[in-house]
Amino acid sequence: MAGVLLPASIGFTVSFLLYRQLETLGEELVSEADRGDVQIAVDLCKGCTLCIAACPAKVLVQSNILNRLGYYAVTYKGSGCTGCGICFYVCPEPAAITVRVRKKEEVVGA
Repeated sequence: MAGVLLPASIGFTVSFLLYRQLETLGEELVSEADRGDVQIAVDLCKGCTLCIAACPAKVLVQSNILNRLGYYAVTYKGSGCTGCGICFYVCPEPAAITVRVRKKEEVVGA
C-alpha cells in the first residue's frame, strides 16, 4: 500500500483518530517531521493562505507567480510535513490540497 490518504468524506476527528491508530497498530511511520507529503493543485488554489496560517510545521508558502486563475497559489516547501491534514481541512477549495501519510518502509526501502 502506498501510504494513507485522508479523504474529505470522513470528518477531521475520524481521520485524526484513524491516523493515530496507525501508530498503535504497529505501523512504523517516518519521523514526525517528515511523515507527510502535501500536494497542492496550483491551478485550483485561490491564494487565501488559510493553510499557511494553520500549518503547525510551517511548510507551506505563497508563490510569487500567478496561477491561471490570477491568484498567488500556495506551494509546499518539499519536506517537513507531519501529515496532520490541517491544511486540507481549512482549505475552502475541496480539491486543491491532498495530504499523504508515508510509512517508514517507503522512505527506507526506496
